[in-house]
Amino acid sequence: MTMLRASTILLGGLFALLFLGTAHAQPPLYWPAGPAHDPAPTLAVPAAPREPEPPVLSWRPLRMSVSLESQTQWMLPDTTRALWGQKVQAGGGLSAQYEAMRLGPAQTLGVDLALVSQKTTRWTGTNVRQDTSDSRLALGASLAHSLWSWCAPYGRVAVGVGATKFSLGNQYADLSDTRWFVEGTLGAGIALRTPSLRLGKTADSFALTGILRVEGGYLVGNSQSFALKSASLAGEETPIPRSNVDVGTASHRAPYLRVSLGLGF
Repeated sequence: MTMLRASTILLGGLFALLFLGTAHAQPPLYWPAGPAHDPAPTLAVPAAPREPEPPVLSWRPLRMSVSLESQTQWMLPDTTRALWGQKVQAGGGLSAQYEAMRLGPAQTLGVDLALVSQKTTRWTGTNVRQDTSDSRLALGASLAHSLWSWCAPYGRVAVGVGATKFSLGNQYADLSDTRWFVEGTLGAGIALRTPSLRLGKTADSFALTGILRVEGGYLVGNSQSFALKSASLAGEETPIPRSNVDVGTASHRAPYLRVSLGLGF
């Protein structure tokens, strides 16, 4: 019995030694808390510091747009209302704008060229037709700040030149006079845009963007004095002397509202 117990104890000790030897032979990778095998360290190259970008001026526009224009004015002086009425009927035209200078991450300076025509028709108390029309070409500069990618308030100044034609009579050229004017405008507005629609697969492919601008402000120009003249009748051999009809002087100043809708690319 003593020999049997000694044999049992000896066999147990041998099994214990074999178990411990096997456990210590396991590589650390198979232990749950064993250290991870890190890859060979690589030398990190520090990135060069980025210098702040200066304002960018380019002959190639950063963003260009072509728009349909609509504009109306509210005449202030009474002498001007006698010619135009209290409100000038909305006119239409075309404009083109591009942003040539970036002043900061969200500030851009743009220039635009707009051609707008307007016409107002009224009937006097004696049932005589009165037509007042003008066409103007304006060059403007605007400073915009992008609050979000789709919204940018802006301020705009512009100078323009144009001609106003005033006529009285049932025929447009019965009694008429044309006067030139120079005007300046100061306004502010907001520009809204849609996401760009790319027409290709690459990042540099052509893209279109819808743009809506709403602008209000004030315009001032030189006064205009109209003296209506009667046109000579066709085929009249001896023109009958006709005297001019002085209709007074119209001041050229009014608040205005300008709306444009177009495509940017």
